Amino acid sequence: WSTLFPYTTLFRSTANKDGAIRYQLEIKRRVLQASNSDLRHSKRLELAKLSHDAFLSLFVANTAFNEEQVRNLPWTGNFAVESSKNHGFQTIKYRAAGRNIKIEIKKTFIKDFKLFLKLRDYICERTEHPYLFVGMRSYLKDSHLTTSMLQYNAIARFNKTIKDTIAPNHKGLGYRELRKYKSSYLLAQNYRSEERRVGK
Repeated sequence: WSTLFPYTTLFRSTANKDGAIRYQLEIKRRVLQASNSDLRHSKRLELAKLSHDAFLSLFVANTAFNEEQVRNLPWTGNFAVESSKNHGFQTIKYRAAGRNIKIEIKKTFIKDFKLFLKLRDYICERTEHPYLFVGMRSYLKDSHLTTSMLQYNAIARFNKTIKDTIAPNHKGLGYRELRKYKSSYLLAQNYRSEERRVGK
């Protein structure tokens, strides 16, 4: 990843301030030009993987899945969306790896999930990756990727990337903190439901 330096940092770090700024801008312009003309450019794929990992955090918060569950979650591409017993949630159902899979997520999250599947299709291109989440180990000369099982600590790596390149004060949440979201949400919903029942 390329680190984004503010102009003030360049001013402090070099004597030839104007030349350094022009040099950095020229590098970025060339990369932008190259990526705009190539749908499988490495920078496009890097950003796609960053978006993939950003969604991963949202997925964990919605499902309360732990890291092993996330890494080993199989995928085929064929699924159905059904209602859930929990208010405000829906269940994604499909069959993969010889078993029936059920993923309960918030109803408002279904749209995001479908958008993620389009992103995943772009990352994998014509590769039939057996898991929902994708690891990317290297870039090939023909702009195709070698996909793999999602690496351990993907969320921690994502948080570090955001902190190092975009938001220095970003802290982020890990699997443990994200998994608490769903139980807290359901507890709050059940509490409100009970309040309404008692108030009748």
